[in-house]
Amino acid sequence: AVPGDVPLRVQGIWTTPGYYRAYDSQPLLGRAFTQDDVDRGGDVVVLGHGLWRSRFGADSTVIGERLTAFATDRPDEASSFTIIGVLPESYWSMTGDFDLLLPLSTTRRPTTVLAAPGVTPAQLADHLTAYVRDHRATDPSWRMHVEPARDAYVRQVRPALTLLLLTGLVVLAVVAGNVTVLVLVRALRKERELAVRRALGAGQGSLMAGWLAEALVLMVPAAALALAWAFVVQRTVSGLVERQLQVAVPGGVLPVLPAAVVLVTCLTAALLAVLVAVAPVLAGAVKRLTPSMVLGGAGAPSDPRSRSLARQGLVTLEVALSLVLLVAAGLMTRSAMGLERATLGFEPRGLLRAYVSLHPSRYPDTEDQRSFYATLSDRVNGLPGVPGSALVDAYPFQVTRGSLLEASGRSAEDLAGTRAVRQVVSADYFSTMDIALRRGRLFDPAGGPQVVVSRRLAESVWPGRNPVGQRLRVGTWRRLASPAEEPWREVVGVVDDVAKTLTGRNWPDVYLPFDQAVRPDMYLVVRSERDHASLGRELQDVAAQLDPALPLSDIESMPLVIDRELARPRFLALLVSGYAVLAVALALSGVFGTLAFMVAQRRREIAVRLAVGAGAGRLVGWVVGKGLRLVAGGLVLGLIGSLALGRLIASLLHGVPATDPVTLVVVLTLLVAAALLATWVPARRATRVAPAEVLRAE
Repeated sequence: AVPGDVPLRVQGIWTTPGYYRAYDSQPLLGRAFTQDDVDRGGDVVVLGHGLWRSRFGADSTVIGERLTAFATDRPDEASSFTIIGVLPESYWSMTGDFDLLLPLSTTRRPTTVLAAPGVTPAQLADHLTAYVRDHRATDPSWRMHVEPARDAYVRQVRPALTLLLLTGLVVLAVVAGNVTVLVLVRALRKERELAVRRALGAGQGSLMAGWLAEALVLMVPAAALALAWAFVVQRTVSGLVERQLQVAVPGGVLPVLPAAVVLVTCLTAALLAVLVAVAPVLAGAVKRLTPSMVLGGAGAPSDPRSRSLARQGLVTLEVALSLVLLVAAGLMTRSAMGLERATLGFEPRGLLRAYVSLHPSRYPDTEDQRSFYATLSDRVNGLPGVPGSALVDAYPFQVTRGSLLEASGRSAEDLAGTRAVRQVVSADYFSTMDIALRRGRLFDPAGGPQVVVSRRLAESVWPGRNPVGQRLRVGTWRRLASPAEEPWREVVGVVDDVAKTLTGRNWPDVYLPFDQAVRPDMYLVVRSERDHASLGRELQDVAAQLDPALPLSDIESMPLVIDRELARPRFLALLVSGYAVLAVALALSGVFGTLAFMVAQRRREIAVRLAVGAGAGRLVGWVVGKGLRLVAGGLVLGLIGSLALGRLIASLLHGVPATDPVTLVVVLTLLVAAALLATWVPARRATRVAPAEVLRAE
């Protein structure tokens, strides 16, 4: 609770004084806590910048004020604190956003360690393992895992960032190839001009300098425009990117582009300019020609084979790269669409959830907690437009771990790899969530120790047998439960499996009745077709009437929870698809430009063919065939590249294999159809050549 009319649930973290040094930051106002603060009882607090602005109105005189706060998982910690500092807005921590920073007064295993230069993670792990074993009673086989903070932070998004980097580089390569093809075509058209310059004494270096100057005229404005656009995007959509990837960028949005980004952009533009300048020379466009060639005699070459092969090779490579991106986009899109249609096991529409956390000092025993939740449920069920509500300690799509199990008739070896998500639920949970009962019955308030399991767990533990009437004991995610901690429970029913995540591993479920496993922290799940914003405010009023010091938090509709789960797959599919469409458009424009130039260069040959009776259909087939040969080579190379990329992005795919045949067939069909259109237009132009006019000009 902090100053204000309504109690507020905030995020707090307990740290040692060295935390500020580890993250190289100091408070915006006031000071950081010291070891003396810890020794005196740890009753000081540093405010997060967001809480300072939203709850204290950014008051600079807040230093020295007192606030009351408590944590259900730390009942022995101080509950009244003096504000001694406020963190800056740019402060960032691997632990995520938080509102309160408090001194850690109890000895616990370290979670963040600032290592001295030269100390490896393995050496640090050995040191910390020995330290913890010396200071705490620990299993001798226990060992601390240590990894660099950067690796731990970006592990979840590294595959996505790698994919985005690769797609950007592929598009850049297609752009470079397209520009190079255009430059080669222009060089061929200027061949006689270049030859005249050579004949007048111009050296190859001066000719390359001219090409470089022309390239820089293109690249410098392009680089400036790219940096300006990047700055605009950074300022406007960076927050959107953070929400889609669900990982905050350290330090938040920067006021200017990082120097590394500017430097890489400028170097890339310079390299492209050099490539454009060197390409005509490598292709033989600048060479010593005979006087007859310079004067346009009959021996003047129309399109030397070396240059033709260079252009065709670049176009083929463009097609291959665009196919790789198109396959990746298809796989990501099919994966996202599959997640959209995934079976959840419950009906999310109309569901609203809210988090309730009871303070142990106000509700010291299970009877007090049970009584409070019974009253809360009765009040909520009495609200207009609320047909039902229920309690659960871990709602769907919340991060959960699988618990170890013991089952009657099964040995420990048989269940070595079997885990289930342990959930404590009220009797109305299944009807409120619309989870179907498949076998047996639901909880009986008058019955003994009982449990309901999901269908997948029943099939895994008792294959081919009736699970109803079997016995089960649920442990924790670390170890099995002892008889004193958890009794054997009778399986009374089997329900549908419920998805706890759409993008990760889904453990089966085991449900314990709330009356037999009362907890102080629960989620209230309400089904209603009413507006959830107004309903949420009424839920807060109900909680405040029962306990004015109780904050009702994390009020959110289940469709929004699911949308957040789908945000990253949707975002990646959309972004990669955009890259793929751009790459395909560029590649097909390369095909179109190459064929159009070939038709222009071979006007005399085409005129002769038409003059001797070649039909328009045959001429179209001849031009289209040349274009499809370019595309065919690109398709073969692209298929090989797409298989390699598929294995790379396999961790980002859900329910779709990296070599999905449906995606490959659809993508190939679309690309071939688009290529036919790109080749058909130059072919139709070839049929409009007037043989008499061309031959008369010759």
